[in-house]
Order: sequence, then structure tokens, then C-alpha cells
Amino acid sequence: MSNYHTCPRCQSWCTCDTTICSHPCDTWRIYSDKWSARDAEIKALREALEDMVGQFAYETGKPREIATYGLSALEHAFDVLGWDDPYTYPEAALGKGET
Repeated sequence: MSNYHTCPRCQSWCTCDTTICSHPCDTWRIYSDKWSARDAEIKALREALEDMVGQFAYETGKPREIATYGLSALEHAFDVLGWDDPYTYPEAALGKGET
């Protein structure tokens, strides 16, 4: 006996278990929610790393420019953030408290 039913989300026919619909539109929603949560976590981690680098990196003497000066933890953080060494903050970052 087939298990045809109408997908509650898109009204298409599907044959999955009606208690947990795995129709592509519903599967997309489930993963979309997980991706949204993951993206929010990654954004928060990136912001935390940027804040730590901003606090511990060395100022070069040029406006808005910081550098690692060979400190390996900072070099790794710069690499993760995709920043050049030295790194110059964009103008927009000045509103966040960086100088």
C-alpha cells in the first residue's frame, strides 16, 4: 500500500511518512533553519575574533592600521579572518570603537 499524501507545505503529492514529511520543500525548510542558526553562530564567532584581534593586535602608527608583528596567534587569527598583515580597518569600522 502506497503512502501518498499531499505535502502540507506545497500541496504536492509525496510518499513519505505523513508524521515527518520529507518532501523536498519541507526538507529545505528544516535545513534552512539549521543553516540560519549556523550562519548566526559563525557571524557571532567572527565578530568575537575581530574584537579580540582589535584589542590585542599592534598599532603600526598609521591611521586605522594594525599588524601581528610575528605573534603566531594573531597571524592565525588574521588568516582566519582573511586579513592582510598589516590590516587597515575600513572607514565604516571607526563607528564600532576602533581608532
